[in-house]
Amino acid sequence: MSHTEDNQIFLNAIRALNVTSRQAMALSLELAPQNPCEFLELTKVGSERRFSFARLFDQLLVRGHINWSSLRQSLADLALELHAQELDRETAADHVAPLPSLKTFAIAYCGEFKHKHLWDKLLPALGAAHRSPTLFASRLIEIGASLREISADEWLNVSPKSLRAMNDVSILYLCTHGRVEKAHYQAAMYDHYWQPSASDFCVKGPKVLALDTCHGADRTPPYQNFWSVALKGASIRLLLACEGPIVMDRLSAKRGYAFGDNLSQGNTSIADAWLRAVRATSTTGTSRPVAIGLGDNTSDAEAMLRLTFDDLSSPQKRPAPLSPCGSVCFADRH
Repeated sequence: MSHTEDNQIFLNAIRALNVTSRQAMALSLELAPQNPCEFLELTKVGSERRFSFARLFDQLLVRGHINWSSLRQSLADLALELHAQELDRETAADHVAPLPSLKTFAIAYCGEFKHKHLWDKLLPALGAAHRSPTLFASRLIEIGASLREISADEWLNVSPKSLRAMNDVSILYLCTHGRVEKAHYQAAMYDHYWQPSASDFCVKGPKVLALDTCHGADRTPPYQNFWSVALKGASIRLLLACEGPIVMDRLSAKRGYAFGDNLSQGNTSIADAWLRAVRATSTTGTSRPVAIGLGDNTSDAEAMLRLTFDDLSSPQKRPAPLSPCGSVCFADRH
């Protein structure tokens, strides 16, 4: 074979090894031919392919037909070509990258209460109320998500619409007392009860509402009767809650970290991440987690049960708010 043919075989093999521009340039600066499989850290191919390429390079170098001065220039040109391709990929990735706000979250909790009504004055303190949401936050921060707001105890005395970050979060995680009063779900704030309504969640608000409280999804009265009105036209598309009481001791509160850790597995749905976390950490085994998908139709609601944390960061997959017209459909998983 000629110098030109061997040079071309050498270059084709370098391309097949998926070298980076930096690696190609380093090889072009060598003073004499060397086997790239010995010289470079070619990590993008398996050991078997690397061995076969090493033999090919050895044969080319032993044959002695390599024109190194010409090959060095070709390698330098290849390095410039690869560098341009790498820049193009980086630019394309920037254009399709999710907005930072799509992978953000907020937490709120209340462990101390100062209610005015006589029948609420004895509302027991929740010594572990802070643990679930803060452990949840710590795990999400580890995987690159951003905590936008923390509201706690005496600062937790407003509905979500008054919190500064509600337009910029994907998940709102609330831990406090919960109850059903006159067929309506209510969550205990510092000095009053909050009853969710559609006006609390604008169309740009959180897509997932995690209620780490008791009675967030009681079947008696049916949860659909309340939530279909409370979330009509709102941003919430997935409700994570419990039917009946939820265990609130220090060990069970590890469900927050377990929930966040489950979310870090990209192929795990948010619904399954919640269900598994509550079941795995309940010290009494009595907590009954529920994941509820909401949609404009049944298939739309069922799709929310397959929603992943990564989906919330994708403009193409991030679910739109519920329609303000028509009924709200539900799909749940226990």
